[in-house]
Order: sequence, then structure tokens, then C-alpha cells
Amino acid sequence: NLSDLNLPKIGEIPFPNAVKRVIQFLLKQDFDIYLIGGFVRDLFLKKDSFDLDFVLVDRNSKDFCKMLAEQF
Repeated sequence: NLSDLNLPKIGEIPFPNAVKRVIQFLLKQDFDIYLIGGFVRDLFLKKDSFDLDFVLVDRNSKDFCKMLAEQF
């Protein structure tokens, strides 16, 4: 169970302000989007990391990127 790992919630991680704005925007959208890769590894190792890789589920990535570009 992931809750047993005592990992911080995404809003508790000290990201740079630009990253925080993107994450806050994404949390308000109706997307299944997940952080994956090196960031997750480093989170488990309790290391600082800004290697942010996302996977988007059941959405067109081209439309998603266009929406992000228009927003930011």
C-alpha cells in the first residue's frame, strides 16, 4: 500500500515556482496524469530531484501540449 510509505503529497514537495504553477493547473483539470521515472526513484531514496517525467492516460498528448502552451 503506497500510503504506508509515508511519501509526501505532490503539493508538499518543494518544486520551483514555475513547476508548482504547472502542477496546480494540472490538478484542476480532468486528467489522469502521473509523475514517473527518475523523480519517483529519487522520492523513494529521499533525494531532491527536478527530473519530472509525466505520463498522460487516455488523452491526446498533442492536444494536451497545445493546452499547456496556451496556458503558459
